[in-house]
Amino acid sequence: MRMGGQAATLYEVGAFPLRTVKLRPGPEDDMRLVEIYCVGCHSPLYVAMQPPLSRAGWEAEVQKMRNTYGAVIPDPTATRIATYLSSYYGSGH
Repeated sequence: MRMGGQAATLYEVGAFPLRTVKLRPGPEDDMRLVEIYCVGCHSPLYVAMQPPLSRAGWEAEVQKMRNTYGAVIPDPTATRIATYLSSYYGSGH
């Protein structure tokens, strides 16, 4: 095939490299809560990319997801999620 007097160039693209990230190991039940309530909207990579926040910062993020974006997370579960995130993705880690 010729285009404008020149031979058409065929480009081949390899497979897109997927970066698979797993949540950091922690208490199995708490990590599972993050998978259930957070990973539906955010990939584990998105969680891992966040800056290390304080406990209060993670609590505020969880509340923002609930109050601003409508995430349905019961109060006790929100507390456990904030605890997991601050313990394994917090500024003290």
